[in-house]
Amino acid sequence: MQQMLDQIRKTFNVQDARLTKKQLSILKYVSDHIDEVCYLSLRQLCENIGCSQVTMLRLCRELGFDSFVAFREAIRKKRADIYREDPVPAKDPTPALFETVLNNERALFEKFLSQIDPVEIDRCAKRMTEADFVLIIGRRISNSVGQVLSMRLGQCSIENTIVDPVEDAKRLRQLLSLLTPQSVVIAFSYPAYSEEQLDAVRQAGLSGAYTIAITDSPAAPVTSLAACTLLAPRSLNNVYNSFIAPVEMANLLAHSIVIRMGLTYKSLVGEFDV
Repeated sequence: MQQMLDQIRKTFNVQDARLTKKQLSILKYVSDHIDEVCYLSLRQLCENIGCSQVTMLRLCRELGFDSFVAFREAIRKKRADIYREDPVPAKDPTPALFETVLNNERALFEKFLSQIDPVEIDRCAKRMTEADFVLIIGRRISNSVGQVLSMRLGQCSIENTIVDPVEDAKRLRQLLSLLTPQSVVIAFSYPAYSEEQLDAVRQAGLSGAYTIAITDSPAAPVTSLAACTLLAPRSLNNVYNSFIAPVEMANLLAHSIVIRMGLTYKSLVGEFDV
């Protein structure tokens, strides 16, 4: 642990700065995601990390920067230095790298399927099949994955809608006020976790609605609030983070719903491109 922290201090040239564990953890995130952080706003970076803007600005001042913009510019220069230091490969690494991506995806998908609990999925599918309304909540990439499930539910004539808890805050409040004990609320929760989504799931539970969390970790904050949690991890070891498991979880729920609908679903086939 100390070796890792010493490396972080060296990377950002802050060996003598008095930094808290929280501040060091922020720098570790920045170091691990330097390609992404270079282009994020203060608000976006704080959401991704899970810290306040005040905490981030305090860290910038501690490091000797008069603003977040100055800190981000220093990160961009550090990123450029890293790429300049990288040796030029003797040959095109693309084929070998893509083979690694395929192997990583294959391993993730096989592990995900091997750990699926069909009873839990069927229980959630039953709730959705019987629901008077399904509310799907997701932020950013979580919203995109939720769109897949929303489309599938629509094909099954299950009334539903999806909202971003931050961008659609007013609409979300209105929908939460309409929930009943026959409603289902599904929270797709992948970093950065949002307080707005947690508040929505908490309120949905108080209304009696059945709450489902689809997330990447049993330690995700939403798991303590949801009646049921379905785990679908992301792939973080590839060139680009993959959401193959979350999307497949949406597909598996749709499969289970269709099986439950039986002939009812067959009567709908032809109305949709399935």
